[in-house]
Amino acid sequence: MIHKSKISRLILIVFLILSCAKQIDKKFDSKKWKNWEETEANLFLRWDMRNDLIEDHKLKGLSQKEIIDLLGEPEKKFKDQFRYNLGPARKGINYGTLIFEFKNGTVVSYQIING
Repeated sequence: MIHKSKISRLILIVFLILSCAKQIDKKFDSKKWKNWEETEANLFLRWDMRNDLIEDHKLKGLSQKEIIDLLGEPEKKFKDQFRYNLGPARKGINYGTLIFEFKNGTVVSYQIING
C-alpha cells in the first residue's frame, strides 16, 4: 500500500514539474528554421522560435512564395494551405503545427495547433 502511494506522489510531482516548465522563446532565424531536423539536439527549435516569428514578422498578406522564402517548403502543401511541423510542444507528448490559410495565393490567416 505504501509503495503505491509513493508512486502516485512521484507521478503527481513529475506532472506538476512538466506542466510548470518554463516557456523558452528563441529569436526566429530563417536559416535555422529551414534547416531544422527533428534531432535530440534541435528537438524544440521551431517550437521555441514560433512566438518571435508570429510577433515580429507580418505574416498576413504574404504570398505563398514569400512564406516559402521565409520558412522553406512546408511539410504538407495544399492549394490553399501550408503546414509546418513545429516539433514537440514542450507539454507532454503534444506536437505543434503552424498552419497558413491562403486566398488567391495570399496569407489570410494562420494558427498554431498543439495536439
